[in-house]
Amino acid sequence: MAVADVSVAHSGPEVALHVPSGLTLKCALFGLDQGKMHVRNDLWIEPESRVRVQFGHLKFSGIVTYCIRKDGHYSTCIDLMPGHEERREPRLSIQRGGHVTALGGGHRSAGAPGVLLDLAVSGMRVHVPYEVEPGTMIFVEMDTELVAGEVRRCTKAANGNYEAGVAITDVLTTRGSGAHSRSVLHKARMRMAHAILGKGMEQPANFV
Repeated sequence: MAVADVSVAHSGPEVALHVPSGLTLKCALFGLDQGKMHVRNDLWIEPESRVRVQFGHLKFSGIVTYCIRKDGHYSTCIDLMPGHEERREPRLSIQRGGHVTALGGGHRSAGAPGVLLDLAVSGMRVHVPYEVEPGTMIFVEMDTELVAGEVRRCTKAANGNYEAGVAITDVLTTRGSGAHSRSVLHKARMRMAHAILGKGMEQPANFV
């Protein structure tokens, strides 16, 4: 399969986009919100095209909603959740290891191992090996989930690493069959908080 290198890939985490022509585009991820993934790429992709997306080891499928020329590249939006009736609510457990990528600063392209410490209705607390400035968009990649959010605070931990309080913007889940899901976020967080914390709408102390 042919692969097209994209000059904008260095501007954000790399995403591989498999398009109907058989070409694999290396794109730059710059946003993920409510099931919509936003990438920058150098080639035009026809809207309504079905594409496959790979972020690290996670794979999703979706439909291109728009592809417009902007500032010397194309801004493309991919709806990863076109079938609302197929959505299932992801449930994340605490103390889960993953790979953290921050969109901005000197750590955006390399990423680093991290740990999801706890999860609440409105956010999560993540253990990371470097400081992340508030306002930074962060992606936490785990075995079957990709969680996106905005850092609200970041404090130094006793072991020299950092703990970031993150407001969740989206949660995507992929399964072995290739199907994936994203629930209505408010409803999902309520159920996750109930299942994981056993406290309904309550949040952990000193959270976000």
